[in-house]
Amino acid sequence: MPELDSVRGIAILMVLFFHGVAPPLNVELPYPGRLLLEISKYGWAGVNLFFVLSGFLITGILIDSKERSDYFRRFYFRRALRILPALYGMLAVLIIGGRISFRFLIVGGLFLANFAALLGVGLQYGPLWSLAVEEHFYMFWPLVVRVASNRKLMVLTATACVCSPFLRILHFLGSTVPQPFTSFYTWFNLDGLFLGALLATWLRMPSFRRHQLVRLALPATAAGSISLFLLLGHPFADATLVTSASNLAAAGFLSCNCLGAATGAS
Repeated sequence: MPELDSVRGIAILMVLFFHGVAPPLNVELPYPGRLLLEISKYGWAGVNLFFVLSGFLITGILIDSKERSDYFRRFYFRRALRILPALYGMLAVLIIGGRISFRFLIVGGLFLANFAALLGVGLQYGPLWSLAVEEHFYMFWPLVVRVASNRKLMVLTATACVCSPFLRILHFLGSTVPQPFTSFYTWFNLDGLFLGALLATWLRMPSFRRHQLVRLALPATAAGSISLFLLLGHPFADATLVTSASNLAAAGFLSCNCLGAATGAS
């Protein structure tokens, strides 16, 4: 499905623009430059898009191969080949260049970057937090998919989509002083992954019909996008519900691409 490769590319570009575009010093930008800078501020949503896409693709792979005798070996071997060489190569460059400490090298190499502050280590290379969340999902989700029916997966994924923002709300209400990097903890970021997993499972249910997705895809994209921009700027919403709105918009956008892929195939 080349359309999904395009979604991945969009997510990557959003994050790159978010981290790589900054206002120049003592220079007045022309209107196109100011517009690019303003749009780049929302590039963080690319992480949510990637989470939803990853949950969708990984769950689809697992469901389609759950009867294979080499189910676990095949999945984990492929994940390791895709991730470990690039990760360890990058960590080697970072530590040789003096950008990270040996302690963070260990933390990052064990996929614990999003818990670095909890472990008393500075988050010296921020982008690794999202990789850690993804890897934690990869570690336990294959076992769940292997033993659960699709109907049970629907219930589990829907429940997780509700529980993760609920945990963010509880954390916000219970924190008198905001703690840096706590929003990176895995349990606060599972709703995007499980929203993608929910979509992948639903598409494989015997009762699924394409017209159901047609009715849902565009409204979900619009509802998520509108909610996102209405909620931005409010401290409570920024810490709790903005992520949910971004995930909903991402799931709707992904659904639209799935419809386009199905149309192209037909």
